[in-house]
Amino acid sequence: MVSSNFPNRPFRLEEGVYVWGQNAWWNGNNTLLHSELWIRKNSYSPTWQASGASYNMVVNGVSVGSNGNFGYDFRNSDQMLIHASDNWFGNDSEGHMYVTIAGYCNGGTLGYTEVHSGFWAPRIAQPAAAPTGFWPDEITATSMRYRFSGNDLRGGSLYGWEFQYADNPSFNNATLVGSNGTSTVTGLKPATTYYFRSRAQTSAGAGSWSGTTYAKTLSSVKVSSGAAPWLAPQVLYSNGNTWLSPEILVSVNGAWVVPAD
Repeated sequence: MVSSNFPNRPFRLEEGVYVWGQNAWWNGNNTLLHSELWIRKNSYSPTWQASGASYNMVVNGVSVGSNGNFGYDFRNSDQMLIHASDNWFGNDSEGHMYVTIAGYCNGGTLGYTEVHSGFWAPRIAQPAAAPTGFWPDEITATSMRYRFSGNDLRGGSLYGWEFQYADNPSFNNATLVGSNGTSTVTGLKPATTYYFRSRAQTSAGAGSWSGTTYAKTLSSVKVSSGAAPWLAPQVLYSNGNTWLSPEILVSVNGAWVVPAD
């Protein structure tokens, strides 16, 4: 609580605001604040009772309670609760809320004083921001590597990362895979384009999907040693410094096409 002394008598004005509840991002994204405003005696005073006092309690710029004419009596008590209320306030789109508090009181014989304070309410976790997905690499006829980098969890506790891949950009019949950010997908079809996207799972639920990246597996070429089975060789070419995997095509009737298995 924050307090301020009245100028004419040994009394003080004291405020308190407390977080009494919160709703998740999908159920209001808001915070319940309980506010109180007190007059409390600092020491002995002959001022026992009076009337014609007034107060106003303001939280986050909104008046949550006021009274333009109230009386007080301290003959049998050293304190008096002049305001108490519960009010919901919305957090911002990132789940933050800074609570501003102001209490004003004209205590008549006591004089006039006011109190001001503020604090950050606990953040309401939001779905995690989309990771940054990288273009697949280490591509063969039946596999490729997918990598991504996580971004802001937006206040949530991380449960894990995951990605989807599919042979269509709509991710119909996609495969969902848990990952630490680097995964090699195997068992793919040769000469097929695969699409990837990733996201986080946190205490706030599933995060946003990353942008889609994609790559095409290499065409399938098989050789025989003279006996079964047919084997898939690895074909590489050099750029002068590094051996790289090419895409292999064959010419059919004047057109370059992917060779059949």
